[in-house]
Amino acid sequence: MNDPKDAFDKNLESFMLSQHADSIADYASRGRKFEAMNDTELEKAWVIAFVWWTQRPSDHARYLRETDFIAEISLRGKQPPLDLVRTAFDSLFRRSADAIERFEREDPERFNEMIDRYLHDIEAFTSERKRSQN
Repeated sequence: MNDPKDAFDKNLESFMLSQHADSIADYASRGRKFEAMNDTELEKAWVIAFVWWTQRPSDHARYLRETDFIAEISLRGKQPPLDLVRTAFDSLFRRSADAIERFEREDPERFNEMIDRYLHDIEAFTSERKRSQN
């Protein structure tokens, strides 16, 4: 018997991988701005961009810059050096969890609407993927 949680986790993972692939395609379509950097320069630039983004995660321009570095790293078949940003990542995770809890507590209706939209996006992605496999 299939566990619904396992199915959801797989769909969520596929959704996130698809989002990542879309961001790589978007970056590449704009000309691979960071292609000329060597691997060391690219990793250092990503670390700086990641830490800069975590200081103000709602800043979309900062987010896009960080994801462009991730896209270039991915196009090279590499992984970002997460060990170099562990402190910033942990801080971002804690602040995000706190903000989500506060949002849910202070405006449960809007929080539930946001969750419903997110789940709808995942379901739409899953349905489209199933259609394209047939």
